Amino acid sequence: MGLRRGASFVAGRSKSMDSRPFVSGTAAGVVAGFVGHPLDTIRVRMQTSQSGTAAAGRAIDCARDLLQKEGWRALFKGLCPQMVGYCAHSAIRFGVFGNASAGDAEPGRTVSAADRGIGAAISGAKAGVALSPVISVLELLKCRQQISRQVPQPSLRSVLSQLLRTEGLRGLCCGYSACLPRNICGNGSMFGIFELLKSFVDNRWAPTGLGRGVACICCSIVAGAS
Repeated sequence: MGLRRGASFVAGRSKSMDSRPFVSGTAAGVVAGFVGHPLDTIRVRMQTSQSGTAAAGRAIDCARDLLQKEGWRALFKGLCPQMVGYCAHSAIRFGVFGNASAGDAEPGRTVSAADRGIGAAISGAKAGVALSPVISVLELLKCRQQISRQVPQPSLRSVLSQLLRTEGLRGLCCGYSACLPRNICGNGSMFGIFELLKSFVDNRWAPTGLGRGVACICCSIVAGAS
């Protein structure tokens, strides 16, 4: 009886959700959100500017125009929802992916590189579905802050209140129809390609070591570019 209880307890724990992917994903989101935000601000300005203006030309011209007219702080407009968005994005993405891929794995079975890639792509697509409702709203608020020419930038509360006042609750759904397939396809391809390349690395590098770490970083760069 005692062995049965112990076995059931271990089985119950093995099926519980692992929180480590969520924690590591949140930490990665903090770094990625802060480092990449100035470039994201320039991208949004270029995409929303009229053709022929300096901001619609090269990235360097847009950055110079922004710095001259609004100062360096303008590069970090929309940082608050961006940080929340990146943390939620990474936590949900890696958390759902990690637990989904762990749940799909079968103990004791050797998995080929192709099967690992396909399984990772499916798990990544699941993560894309889960994070889309949160990311769509946060990116909407971020972009509204980034395109504002006000100095200092409008607060997140004022942007949200103006959006609700002029467009109502349906305004929060603006862009969701594009955000959902983007996240499904993007996360599916990213995790699928990463796992496929990582299986190649695992077959040729030792389980630990600096060389394998550098190789995994290169795999993540290629997967992210996809």
